[in-house]
Amino acid sequence: MNEKELIAFIVFAKKNGYANKEGATEIIKYEKSGAVKIIVRRGDWEYTDKYIGTDSFLGSEVVLFEGKPVWGMSYHGRIIAKNGTEKNITSFLKLALLEVDQDKPYRGPEFFKNEKYNFTYINISHRNLNFFSGEEMISEKDVGEAYELRYIGGAI
Repeated sequence: MNEKELIAFIVFAKKNGYANKEGATEIIKYEKSGAVKIIVRRGDWEYTDKYIGTDSFLGSEVVLFEGKPVWGMSYHGRIIAKNGTEKNITSFLKLALLEVDQDKPYRGPEFFKNEKYNFTYINISHRNLNFFSGEEMISEKDVGEAYELRYIGGAI
């Protein structure tokens, strides 16, 4: 396994995970706790994203190669706006997350807008794939901050 292969798989998994669950290999919903586990597999690679909560949520992602953990990330986020736009915020977030790229494969791009929604997505990350942190925000025109998330992670 090399870093280029790892990055390519992380991008593939994220584009087929939470942002596009139809591409997931397996989705497990834990009824008692409300947690969700999304698993994406390809060859010797496996990606798991497990989170709990909706308007305020906590989760972690782990990448395995040949059954051994090689990379992970933890995150905590919340929807701040409580003005009936929560579903639109989630839909917009998924569009932004589909734009993940190989330069910084943690969340979405540094900046994202979409004509259908009145939101702006900003992602600020620090360091590199092996040891990183960052935050993403969604703001709504004429309203202000609508969503925020913090993340940390790196090589295992």
